[in-house]
Amino acid sequence: GVVRVHVLEAEDLKAMDTVMMGLGKGKSDPYTVLMVGNQRFRTKTIKETLNPKWNEVYEFVVHEAPGQQLEVELYDEDTDKDDFMGRFSLDFGVVKQEKVIDKWYTLQQIEKGKIHLKLQWLSLQTDHELLKEPTGGCACAMLAIYLDSASNLPKDLNELSQLDKHGKHPKEMKLTRRQNNPNSYVKFSVGQQSQKSKVMLAEKKNSLGTLTLPLMRLLNASDLTLDQCFQLERSGSNSQLKMKAILR
Repeated sequence: GVVRVHVLEAEDLKAMDTVMMGLGKGKSDPYTVLMVGNQRFRTKTIKETLNPKWNEVYEFVVHEAPGQQLEVELYDEDTDKDDFMGRFSLDFGVVKQEKVIDKWYTLQQIEKGKIHLKLQWLSLQTDHELLKEPTGGCACAMLAIYLDSASNLPKDLNELSQLDKHGKHPKEMKLTRRQNNPNSYVKFSVGQQSQKSKVMLAEKKNSLGTLTLPLMRLLNASDLTLDQCFQLERSGSNSQLKMKAILR
């Protein structure tokens, strides 16, 4: 499933920036860090307050609930080193059971402070009729891409460029082995967001081909899933990318 986390506000935080000679009350410049495995998000910093209001929303893909945990940490932003302001953790199994939790959480490993979060459990569905226009910057669906392999990619990029000009076909290669210093990857882009796959095989840092997959094809596909080989553009005559695309 997907957990939507609303980071609303915090209050009664510890003053980390002390005032000289004891004149006036100390303040902090707090921000929140949310972590689930290797997924990490950070809120904006609210200047000079012990009761910040963020009203920000983040979403995490959860594979195991119970099992995976949300780790929340607060910091005071500083010019040299940011100061720790407390933390707490929550197992997503609780969110899955309750569906919606709107609660103040007391910060741990610090003398004082609490944070207000709203958490929603969103189940993944296969009915496209349930898809709605996104509101408030939230996602309306999740796109999962499972890369399998690439085949018959161009062997020589310079040769590819020259032969394309003359309407000829370049030599092709199969990606069948790992190399010592890999730097090839697949880059995904949806709207303004992009993501790279893990580095697997070594080639020059140039494009070996492109693929454009309209999401409308997924909406019309059985079970909102496409599992096949896709012909690459601006590549070899038989260059293909095998992958599985799932919309939920």
